[in-house]
Amino acid sequence: MKYFPPEIVNREIFIKPPIKVVDMGAKIWDGALIGYLVGKSLPFGAVETNLEKKWQKYGKINIHTLDKGFFILKFEDSSMGAIIMEEGPWDLWGIHLALRKWERGLVPCCFCLDRVPIWLKKFNVPTESWTRDGMSYIANGLGTPICIDSSTKSKSKLNFARICVEIAVNSSFPLVVKLIRPYGTPVSVHIEHTWKPPICDVCKVFNHPTRSCRKSNDSGRLLKPKISKPANKADG
Repeated sequence: MKYFPPEIVNREIFIKPPIKVVDMGAKIWDGALIGYLVGKSLPFGAVETNLEKKWQKYGKINIHTLDKGFFILKFEDSSMGAIIMEEGPWDLWGIHLALRKWERGLVPCCFCLDRVPIWLKKFNVPTESWTRDGMSYIANGLGTPICIDSSTKSKSKLNFARICVEIAVNSSFPLVVKLIRPYGTPVSVHIEHTWKPPICDVCKVFNHPTRSCRKSNDSGRLLKPKISKPANKADG
């Protein structure tokens, strides 16, 4: 360890490492993925063992735990993360494994389940829209585009496109989006959601359904009216 003097401004302590230190740290995680199980948690050992077997063909993988059930998946070959994303979706014992690419600036304690990446199928996509930008424009009507699968990238199957999109908890999960083209009539692109995450209307997160929410149940118990029994009346 080394000593680097901090800056103190108005009794607040500021640490400002040089960019080369940040770049050096970022290189360690280049190509890594952030993962979490949606709807149910599993012991870390079970997750680690299952993923090592499931992804054995992708080479060595190191799994690092984070806060709130999130974990970082780091691959010996940094290109494997993108390939795994493209070949999704993935699950562990039927529990959806949500994945997103690691990015600089991600703070583990700030992770929230108000957004989740899911895979969608898009039907009736015009051939001129089978480009990365063309797919991105359509995907923006559904959420934030993350990646497309290998078949969509190679255009080997033009009957539908598969794309991974980050969906917000307030999404309406539309089944159709209208594509306005500079020529010709508008095209209705049909959307198939291969999986829908559980949504809690109380917590505004994806991790559990409203019916199993503690806050919802506690609120229901507090608001449940008490029914008083009628007083016994004397005969006669």
